[in-house]
Amino acid sequence: MTVELVFASRDPGSANMLVSLLWILEQTEDFIDNELAGIVRAIECYSSGELRRSKKRILAWGPAERVWRREKLGPLKPDFLGAEASEPKLSPEEISEIFDRDGDKVLITGLDDVDGVTVRILWEEARKRGIPVVALADNDKNIAARLFDSKKNVFLPDRLLVPSLACIEDIERNGLDSGFAVLCRNCHLFRMEVSPAIFKDCRKTWGAVSDETVVLFVSLVGREMSGFGRPVLFDEVVMLEKVVSALDSGRIEENSGPKIKKPRLVVRPHPRENTEKFDWLTQHQCSFPIVLSDAGSPTDAIMSADIVVGVPCAMLEEAQVRGQTVHFLTSNGID
Repeated sequence: MTVELVFASRDPGSANMLVSLLWILEQTEDFIDNELAGIVRAIECYSSGELRRSKKRILAWGPAERVWRREKLGPLKPDFLGAEASEPKLSPEEISEIFDRDGDKVLITGLDDVDGVTVRILWEEARKRGIPVVALADNDKNIAARLFDSKKNVFLPDRLLVPSLACIEDIERNGLDSGFAVLCRNCHLFRMEVSPAIFKDCRKTWGAVSDETVVLFVSLVGREMSGFGRPVLFDEVVMLEKVVSALDSGRIEENSGPKIKKPRLVVRPHPRENTEKFDWLTQHQCSFPIVLSDAGSPTDAIMSADIVVGVPCAMLEEAQVRGQTVHFLTSNGID
């Protein structure tokens, strides 16, 4: 009987991982097989061939919908549960329709952030039915803090694919047995490494002219996550304020970063970010233009910029993989 892989995600980072895993499963080159080996070890009882031949079903909601809509999936049609920021409320009948159809299944998700409820409900429902739960971590931050069910009890997936030993150390530091965690290369970054960067230029949308240096500030949801009780070691608004101040003096940071004669600062908000916290930009007086824009895909924005700045995150890692100039901010905005 053919196994069905059920991909489910809300966060864009999670969706990137699942999109890339699906892409890996569609490849046939030998070098892909080497990468697939770690995934096969995680999804026990199935060979790489069985995973390639498996049925696939995609569930996406919130910002993840935008990620999946950019993909050319051929006859595969995702089930979009709602692009709004709030979590969809799945009825018992809808959950039954996902899990109780005939055939073996594996639930594959990202590791959505601490405010993600639906993915955790799906974890619980899969476990009730004896369906393996495999989760992919897209970074090595706050791993243990995200291992809980919808009632805030500890929940350990059957397998968690992690990109570094730091993830395992975080799990063990929080008193959990890390035996369920499997080291496996970051699927999204691997796909970026082996795929050409096809992108649409955003510079015209940003109003940039040829002699300007476009600095792309990649924002994150630090303040939002802090409000949900997750420890956050940066403040994106304060960091941005410092970047703006430093660019007035021709630097990215006060005492570091390349010198820039004619900057144009583009602030790219995170898909789940409350952009009202950037309203002060419209009133700010400085010597260069500032644009708040989510135009294009992350790859479009990265490849259209001259310099990409921010704290370590998926977009900056992708920019590095793509060979773009990246400046990691040394000031985290918390004094």
